[in-house]
Amino acid sequence: MPPPSFSGAPRQSRPARSISHYACPANMKLEGFLDRVAGSGFDSVGLTARAFTEMPVAEIAAALQSRGLGVSSVNSAGYFLFADTAVQARQTAENERLIASAATLGANGLNIIAGGIGDMPMTDARQRATAGLHRLAEQARTADVTLLVEPVHPAAIHDKGCFSTIAQVADAIAGIDNARMTIDLFHSWWDPGLDAALFDPAARIGLVQFCDVAVDDAGFALARALPGHGKVDITRALRQTIGAHPDVPLELELFAERFTDYDFDRVLETAGSAVDRAARCQGNTT
Repeated sequence: MPPPSFSGAPRQSRPARSISHYACPANMKLEGFLDRVAGSGFDSVGLTARAFTEMPVAEIAAALQSRGLGVSSVNSAGYFLFADTAVQARQTAENERLIASAATLGANGLNIIAGGIGDMPMTDARQRATAGLHRLAEQARTADVTLLVEPVHPAAIHDKGCFSTIAQVADAIAGIDNARMTIDLFHSWWDPGLDAALFDPAARIGLVQFCDVAVDDAGFALARALPGHGKVDITRALRQTIGAHPDVPLELELFAERFTDYDFDRVLETAGSAVDRAARCQGNTT
């Protein structure tokens, strides 16, 4: 079953270029970010909690529509494994709010982070997260929202994500008709199943988030980096996605506050060029 279409600019022959609001400089308002993104030829944006604190959802929808932009992802819901019941209740309410926001915006999907295992045994954590995912999917289905479940690098298994591999997420979403995978290259660059998923048109991928990965000599991921400034073959990964999953948005995800001398113009140019280069390479192989 292919990923659903989402509102925004009419789909063109080239891949859907997107960029996460996490890449927005701290001193730039959302509307300024949208202006720059649309002016640089992007089709959609990934929206974050910061966007929803700046503007009401209805105003965000109008701002997107006036610029011909769609929403590749709303970030992030899930977090099913808090030990504190009051904290978990607040998260449940936040999940419901984000489902409503994603529905209003006609988003490609709501990104889901399962939550870290904390002090739980790993098997128990994954079972509990899968149960939470099924409950959330029921709520999302009534709003016609797709869940985009993201495997998270094993280094963050304690505090962020109990699903570490593409295969684990594929198992967790089996039988959930309104769930797909987010493949974030920062978290999945090392995964033995990455190539197979990107090459397979039947793989249930709803979003690919990309960046390069700065690693040390031992192969440990250190930080997100601009494409071309790390160890990941971005062109290969994006080319695979374009070939097998042509309707899946390609969303650059960087965190502006983690960079020194951050140049947003360079980020926009580099992200767009990375997608265009992969599309040209794909075209040359068909």
